[in-house]
Amino acid sequence: MSDEQLLIGFDLSTASIGVLEVLCDESADESLFNDIYRANIARPEVLKLLYDHYETPQVLLDEIAPVLQLPMKKQGEGRPAPKKAETEEPKEERQVREKKEEEQEQEARLMKSENLLTKIAKLSTGEKVQLAMKGGKEVRSILLKDTSKEVVKKVMENPKMTDSEVDLISRNRQVPEDVLRMIAKKKEWMKNYSIMLGLVTNPKTPPGVAMPFVKNVKKKDLAMLEKNKNISQAVRAAAKKFLSAKTPGS
Repeated sequence: MSDEQLLIGFDLSTASIGVLEVLCDESADESLFNDIYRANIARPEVLKLLYDHYETPQVLLDEIAPVLQLPMKKQGEGRPAPKKAETEEPKEERQVREKKEEEQEQEARLMKSENLLTKIAKLSTGEKVQLAMKGGKEVRSILLKDTSKEVVKKVMENPKMTDSEVDLISRNRQVPEDVLRMIAKKKEWMKNYSIMLGLVTNPKTPPGVAMPFVKNVKKKDLAMLEKNKNISQAVRAAAKKFLSAKTPGS
C-alpha cells in the first residue's frame, strides 16, 4: 500500500486549525508548510497561522503577507537568536557557555514537547485521528498513549512509522491487542527479527497471533521463551517443541 493510499481521508484543506498548528509546531519540513498553504489558500485563518509561525519558509511569507495585508517579515522573526562569542574565549569560559547553551536547548525541547502535549490534549478524537495519519515521530509517540483505540490504530497506519518505533510498540504491554494484530499482519515489519521477537514475547499478544512466528525464533531465544511464565502455555509449549527440534540428540 502506497503512502498516498494510507493518507486517503486526510485532507489538509479541511483539517482544523488545532491539527494544522500541531503539525507546524512539530515539523521543520518545508514541504509540509507548502502543502498546508496550497491546500488552504482560501482560508485566511490558516494563512494567519502560517504568517505567525517561526518555521514558515520565507517564500510563503512573501506570498501570504500581501494577501492578508500585513507587513512583510523574515522567517524566524521574533525568535531569540542564540548568542555567539564575538571574541576568542578562554577554555573555561567556553566550556561554561557551551554547557549553558546545551541546558537551554534541552529546556527548549522539553517546552516544545509539553506544548505539543497540551495542544493535542485539546483536540477531539476525530482531529487526533487526522493528526495520527500525518504527524511526525513526537506526535506519534504522544498519540500512541491515547485512550482511543481508533487513534492508536491510525498511528500505526502512518507511512512515516519506523521499524524502531514498531519494535518498541511490539514489546509494550499497554497497547491494544488490535495494534499487535496489525503488526503481525504487516510482512515488512515481521521480517525484522527484533519486532517479531517482541511480538512473540509480549504477554498481551494473543496466542493465535504469536504461534505462527515461534518457528522463526532463534535457538537462544527459544530457550528464554520456553521459561517465560508471563506468556501463554501454548506459546511456551511451541517454543519447547522447536527448541527440541533444533537441539541435536534431544
